[in-house]
Order: sequence, then structure tokens, then C-alpha cells
Amino acid sequence: MDLEAAIDSTTCEHFRALLGKVGSLQCRVMTDSMAPLLAPGDRIVLEPVSSFGTLRRFDILVFRYRERLYCHFLWNRSRFGGEMTFTTRSLKEPLKDDVPVGVGEILGRVRGRAIPLLTRLRIIALNLLRGTA
Repeated sequence: MDLEAAIDSTTCEHFRALLGKVGSLQCRVMTDSMAPLLAPGDRIVLEPVSSFGTLRRFDILVFRYRERLYCHFLWNRSRFGGEMTFTTRSLKEPLKDDVPVGVGEILGRVRGRAIPLLTRLRIIALNLLRGTA
């Protein structure tokens, strides 16, 4: 599956169900928003999220927003009207929040790829300096 493909909510549910049955899906990254960790053309393995409460800052997620799939890292989670929402960011713009997405928009978590510790510390430090950590 290419992450550039258009996907509606029903298709997202079908992929999530398939992912739950088979345990993993391979996807191809289409943009450089997570470079240098993930470059266009890289293959990633997507795993289901068994419990959304287990997601942690810097987990790399694939989610749907406006009929497109994105692969960004988790920055923050919160509750909005009783529903858990997740704010993500790209490595290309690590100080800029994406629009929050709900549980139903998350397809899965990227397995076997992690943002290096020094990159994480740099992002946290930059956000502390801006007062947005």
C-alpha cells in the first residue's frame, strides 16, 4: 500500500481490520516529511495498535486526514469531548502541530523504526525554548 493513496473512513476501517487479522502490513513512504528517518520509497511495516493508551510520544503512526494517509510521529494526546485525540508532527517541521486526529483515524504504528534519541532530545529542547513542550 502506498501512503499517498486516497482513503475514506470505510476503507480505513477495512485496512485496520485486515491489519488486526494479519498482524502487519507493508507500506511505501511517498514523501520526505519524516526524512532522514524515512525517505520517499522506503518500505515500512505497519502494526496494529492494540490499545491507544499504550501510544507514547515519538511513536510513528500512520493515520488518515482528509482522505490521505500520513506517517508522522506522535507528539501529544488529549481528550476532547470524551474522545482521545492525538497530535502528530513531522520531522520536517517538528515544531508545528498537525491537526489532531481521533482513534478512528489511526491505521497503525510503524514497527522497527524509531526516531534517534539525540533527535528526540533536540526536538524537546527546541520546544522547551519556544514554550510548547
